[in-house]
Amino acid sequence: MKLNQKLSTSSPRSYEQVCPVARALDVVGQRWTLLIVRDLMFGPLRFSDLREGLPGLAPNLLSERMRWLVSEGLVERIGLPPPAARQVYALTARGRELGPVIHELARFGVGDWADADAFGPPRRLLRGALLALMSPSELGEPSWSAEIRLAEGTIGLEVAARPSSGGSLNRLRLSDPPPPGAEPDVTVTASLGTLVELRRGLLARSYAERRGRLAVTGSRPATVELRRLLGWT
Repeated sequence: MKLNQKLSTSSPRSYEQVCPVARALDVVGQRWTLLIVRDLMFGPLRFSDLREGLPGLAPNLLSERMRWLVSEGLVERIGLPPPAARQVYALTARGRELGPVIHELARFGVGDWADADAFGPPRRLLRGALLALMSPSELGEPSWSAEIRLAEGTIGLEVAARPSSGGSLNRLRLSDPPPPGAEPDVTVTASLGTLVELRRGLLARSYAERRGRLAVTGSRPATVELRRLLGWT
């Protein structure tokens, strides 16, 4: 009963259930909250950056959500040194624990993602969109790198060697733009829509290559790993 009482006062809209799933939803289940966490996954942002990235979210509601996330220990305010002298929001270690949750939700959403070329994400969310197409648990042991060239821009991918412990998602590092001077082991040129269709099994890799919708160049080992990562048949 005490836990129920705690839950009912810890969230504006509590499920008031003695259940870890309900408690998690008490914390991050409000509308817009997980999208804010999603936007912070690739680094700190100013309040104005968050507003720009979530145009349907009113400023007063965004302020309320940020206060809530800070109070729950998922987000922290960081003051930037001069000449910036501004405050940004960043995920805490606890907030970053939601990374695999966001990734699995994104992978779930890919199954209903139609016409990604016409209704694709803005540039700032491109890394997250690509990450949703990846299955890091399918990777082998070696490290390798890639460049993924889309109409929206080129994204760099670095895959670390398999660690003795830790999640497979932590092996992936996506950068926009790719690190200067780096020579990738494999290069992919395609539209985002083509990559989504390949991931969903709606398009065969060989057919996409014959039709000029997909081009892959680079070392054979890295190419094989890339296919495994992106689930190409």
